[in-house]
Amino acid sequence: MSKITQLQKDICLIELNLSGITNIEFSYSGGGDDGAIDDINYLNMDGDTIIINKEISENIINILEDTADDLLCQITDWWNNDGGYGELTLNTIDGDYKIKNNVGNMTYSAEFYEGSFLTNKPPKYL
Repeated sequence: MSKITQLQKDICLIELNLSGITNIEFSYSGGGDDGAIDDINYLNMDGDTIIINKEISENIINILEDTADDLLCQITDWWNNDGGYGELTLNTIDGDYKIKNNVGNMTYSAEFYEGSFLTNKPPKYL
């Protein structure tokens, strides 16, 4: 688990909102004994992709990636054996997120989680 503070998360979401980013979609995949976040898309209120620029600091991106990685490590194992894939969608306005996790056991099953980006509580299984 990373050592990201609540204040860092709060500032991160404020900066993203000031840049017009209201949602972030993280896609991830894994298998064997390895997994990672593959792609991150930043979206505005209309659902259009925003190309991040110099206004979004590398520090903000690191906070997002580290927090998302911490959350994904707390759900059903998608990175070992047959692996899996999924999406974590973060609402930057209220800090809530949802995870659609597909785990491989010769077949894939979808799981759904939600929680708040602003707290250190594990994702809640729906």
